[in-house]
Amino acid sequence: MKYTEALNLDPYNKKLNSVIYSNRALTYMKRSEKVKALQDLNKSLELDPNYMKSLVRRAELNMERQDYTAALNDYSKMQ
Repeated sequence: MKYTEALNLDPYNKKLNSVIYSNRALTYMKRSEKVKALQDLNKSLELDPNYMKSLVRRAELNMERQDYTAALNDYSKMQ
């Protein structure tokens, strides 16, 4: 809930909001809420396509979901 509140503080700060979405996604991942986690990671990377933590988390999540093509795509962006 606090991450959602933080997103509303400065909606124009793309870098910060990318981090917040990624952190909220991690909490969803720990709670096995994979769809919500993926949505937040996608939003994080929409705001900052080069945010490494979001790329790693999304790749890991896609591996868990057995979406290997998507995971490989994210891993390839890390080079």
